[in-house]
Amino acid sequence: MASNAGKLLSLSKTKNVHKISINTLQDYLSDLELAYLFIYVDKYSASIKEKTASQSKVYAIDTGLVNTIGFRVSSDISRVLENLVFLELKRAGKEIYYHREKFECDFVLRERREIVEAVQVTKKLFDGNEKRELGGLLEAMKKYKLKEGLVLTDSQFEDRVVGKKRIRIRPIWFWLLNKDE
Repeated sequence: MASNAGKLLSLSKTKNVHKISINTLQDYLSDLELAYLFIYVDKYSASIKEKTASQSKVYAIDTGLVNTIGFRVSSDISRVLENLVFLELKRAGKEIYYHREKFECDFVLRERREIVEAVQVTKKLFDGNEKRELGGLLEAMKKYKLKEGLVLTDSQFEDRVVGKKRIRIRPIWFWLLNKDE
């Protein structure tokens, strides 16, 4: 679980890898959540059927778990940053989901039955990932009729306008200190 923080959790693949029943796996995942080790985020959908059938994303309750016990061959700072943003949103009492259609947006936040904010997290926005990162954000903004969205990075600070949509790109440290900006 720590190796896959910020990723979609496939129950069928996980049960096959560990050669356990789906019921046992669900019990284990529930136990990990009850022990406050991991939290699962659902895909946002107005349809209960679609929401239930969708994969959840998994986040560690402590980014230290991701760094210490998570297995990875190379550094994946984007996943740690995404987990950090998730923890801050959770601490702030936000109702958190993710969006996924053609592209994925890391977080969509709901208040009073409607999505009010879309947030994408990446170490750095550059030519090689811009289509994917901005595509997910813009897709969520369009679907939920949002006029602006937020991309959090390790150090970039700029504003962009795409069509009639405003995209704020901010360093995570800046966002942590100025959430009302």
